[in-house]
Amino acid sequence: MKPVTTAPMPSFGHLAAALKSCLISDDALFGPWRRENDRSFPFSRAAWALKTLVDAYEAAANKPNAVLWLPDYFCNQPLSPLRRTGETLRFYPVNERLEPDWAALEAYAESEPPNLFILVHYFGNPADTTAARSFCDRHGAALVEDATHCLMPTPGIGENGDYVLYSLYKHIPVPHGGLLIVRPSGAFLLDRLTAAFDALETSSPQPGVWLAKRALQMTLPFLMRFRSRPAFDDDALSDELYEGPQFGTTARRFLTAALEGLPDIASRRQRHERDMRKALAGIPGLAPLFAEATPDSVPYRAAFRADTPERAADCFTRLQKAGFLPEAWPDLPPEVKNAQHDHGTAIRLRRTVFLLPVDAAISTQDVRTALV
Repeated sequence: MKPVTTAPMPSFGHLAAALKSCLISDDALFGPWRRENDRSFPFSRAAWALKTLVDAYEAAANKPNAVLWLPDYFCNQPLSPLRRTGETLRFYPVNERLEPDWAALEAYAESEPPNLFILVHYFGNPADTTAARSFCDRHGAALVEDATHCLMPTPGIGENGDYVLYSLYKHIPVPHGGLLIVRPSGAFLLDRLTAAFDALETSSPQPGVWLAKRALQMTLPFLMRFRSRPAFDDDALSDELYEGPQFGTTARRFLTAALEGLPDIASRRQRHERDMRKALAGIPGLAPLFAEATPDSVPYRAAFRADTPERAADCFTRLQKAGFLPEAWPDLPPEVKNAQHDHGTAIRLRRTVFLLPVDAAISTQDVRTALV
């Protein structure tokens, strides 16, 4: 059994294959994330992909500050490249099912419609891109599907957006990796995107720390017991993203070695999430965040919601003590946290949702025992 971690773990075979792998073309390397006639741009993080897309849009529209709409249930750290250059960020409300509150959005659009509209596929579950496409068409906005919680395109994911963002390192054992997919409807930005991409810093994250950490976790898993344990209400320690924007050579080698294993990654995550649902079924005050798993979707985490913040914090602490590495939503943007009247649902979700990893098998009976 693989050690329980929140990051995808390579096997020794994967490590050996990565070291021996030859560099292949981008068409072959990123083919699993592209639909017909799509183009791809690789980055170290999806945050850099989004920043580059915004820069390209502003250059094409001759607009110094594009208006970017994002859901209020969104991590703050990936926004740091945008904040450094003063982009206009607007946070729209989501409902209890993590869907945009369309009535509220229509009212917001009367005063300041978006130029770029971000729709998130939370935890690998497809969002309603048909409704988002209609909204964007009515208001002249480009639709960006945030699929960073998704392994790859599946039905409902990567179909209706003009652009799609993926976060490879969240699902695949690679040191880093973000991907911007340009759909045919967004091809008018290709020249600007290429120019913005070529103008990026040439640095990429150094893989040494990632390699050393994975090696220790694989050979000395007992060291996991000495990791830091944040409290449920703790936010991420930093809202800055310092890593270089380029997709490095070592990451390319690890991704090459992982390509043929993508179907296994998908089936393993689906199986473990189903097992977790069954194990936690019937526990009072606790339910899956999504009532049913969407067929063909690949979960990023097993997401559960408690009926009160106190119960969520108690479940989190119990699971932590039992060694199951639960997570809370890392943080919310300050604009959201400071406006509870407008963003109350997102704040309640932050206080009641906890996550469990699904990359490695966990004793689901022991998880249930820790909570009852």
